[in-house]
Amino acid sequence: MSDKRPLNVVSLFSGVGGFELGLQAAGHETLQFWELMPEAQACLRKHFRASTVEVDGDITRTGFSTALPSRFDVLTAGFPCQDLSQAGRTEGISGARSGLILHVLDVLEQRPLNARPSWLLLENVAFMRHIGGGHAMKIVLGRLTQLGYRWAYRQVDSNAFGLPQRRKRIYFAACQPAAGDPRSVLFADDSARPDRVMAPGWIDGTACGFYWTEGNRGLGWGYDLVPAFKVGSSLQLPSPPAILHPAESIVTPTISDAEALQGFERGWTAPAEGVHRDRQGRWRWHLVGNAVSVPVSTWLGHRISSRRKPLAHLLETARPLPADSKWPAAAYRMGADEDVMSVEASDWPATSATLEELGLRRQTLAGLLGDLPDGKRRPRLSYRATKGFRVRFERSSLLKRNSPELRAALLEALRAHEVDMSAS
Repeated sequence: MSDKRPLNVVSLFSGVGGFELGLQAAGHETLQFWELMPEAQACLRKHFRASTVEVDGDITRTGFSTALPSRFDVLTAGFPCQDLSQAGRTEGISGARSGLILHVLDVLEQRPLNARPSWLLLENVAFMRHIGGGHAMKIVLGRLTQLGYRWAYRQVDSNAFGLPQRRKRIYFAACQPAAGDPRSVLFADDSARPDRVMAPGWIDGTACGFYWTEGNRGLGWGYDLVPAFKVGSSLQLPSPPAILHPAESIVTPTISDAEALQGFERGWTAPAEGVHRDRQGRWRWHLVGNAVSVPVSTWLGHRISSRRKPLAHLLETARPLPADSKWPAAAYRMGADEDVMSVEASDWPATSATLEELGLRRQTLAGLLGDLPDGKRRPRLSYRATKGFRVRFERSSLLKRNSPELRAALLEALRAHEVDMSAS
């Protein structure tokens, strides 16, 4: 069965529209954007101006509920992660920012049943499963059940959808019983994650990414990919990962590279510069780092209207989740009288056939980066940054056991880059 009717979307915590751009690619239309940051609002107005779009701000203001359309199909909310992220304040769902999702659910509860959206699509950091012993998950999912929604969630890596960035996020799909089955959105696709490659790929032409800010306990090493973008340091300065590029030595991606690595057109966040002009582009990095990866949203948009059946082999793994258990990487609940069911689903849903169906393609890191226009070169990792990382890495035991060849090759590349940068 297939229902290709375009769905009407209301977007909360819109950012620069990653959720909505993907849904648009799947044929759906966003009626309203609710976003507080002026920098993000500028991007939304630029890129979605062809539609009849209202860009508003504060969802806590009086009249928010009545400002929503009387009827709409989908509510999206990539709600703030600052209180839930391992790199953030970790105050939990009671935090001032991440707790806004509870305000949203309060507003929905106050609306008549026929004025509530048929579907909710939510997104947040993977660490949400663990913070406070899973308290945030328990509260949010419990509220969805109280509101009468069936729900499913799954941890998904953006890399599965062709982007050369390792970015694990939790995606939630919830729907009213008459609207369908949330498992048909999140559990209709599955694939085995490729084996992790621990090799000095830049030697044979494969670009590799790593966190130059680490080196003591982790590297974030990525073969043909970069590790997930971090929004910024405690000083709100961007700290993009480093890339061992076969043609460009050790470089850092530009902001336009970062946009492409999230599935946006290059220059997507440029309208933010009209609000804040800062040389380091920290606001644009902030916007990109917080964005929903567009291809993942495209997948969700197609699945929400395709009415596919969930894969039988995934449902066969479903088991009731014991009380007070850790939240698994994937689960669902079909009603207040039903158990929470744990599912053994990978964070790598997309097969090659899935990508072809969605009009997506798998990109290499070097291929996505390409050449910069006008003969420009990417910023090279500075002498100071390179030396600091190299010293930390040498003192650590990272890679000594599981990949000594990679360790030796990486140290050699770092030393060579240090010498080159000290002479320049």
